[in-house]
Amino acid sequence: MKNSGFSRRMEVPDRNKQHQQMIEAVQNHSPDIIIIDEIGTSQEVQAAQTIAHRGVSLIATAHGGSLAAAVRNNVLKPLLGGIETVIFSAKAAERDTTGQQGKHRTVRNEPPTFSTPLEILKPRYVRIYHSLADP
Repeated sequence: MKNSGFSRRMEVPDRNKQHQQMIEAVQNHSPDIIIIDEIGTSQEVQAAQTIAHRGVSLIATAHGGSLAAAVRNNVLKPLLGGIETVIFSAKAAERDTTGQQGKHRTVRNEPPTFSTPLEILKPRYVRIYHSLADP
């Protein structure tokens, strides 16, 4: 990370417009890193994806209870790569090398926006998921 020696805090007066402020921050201030408090709407998820695709590093919170709950949450799961379950044919399942059993497979639609999510388990205890971007 590059230390520029200063930071800027932008308040969001209308919570319903947080996604717009996220994009405006990138367009108007050219940051290296953006820290976002509580991504919770599909518009905010799309804004976070746009910011990440522009090469800006993201640190954000998203309230999901656990990584498994976030994966099941239709709004938040695109941040983790759009994970979904698909059904393989019998022949395709036999050729599959992922180690998953049966015809049902968990697949990722796209690269995750956040490659290393953390779960806050309780004060001072976190679970780190390294290399979420790996298949």
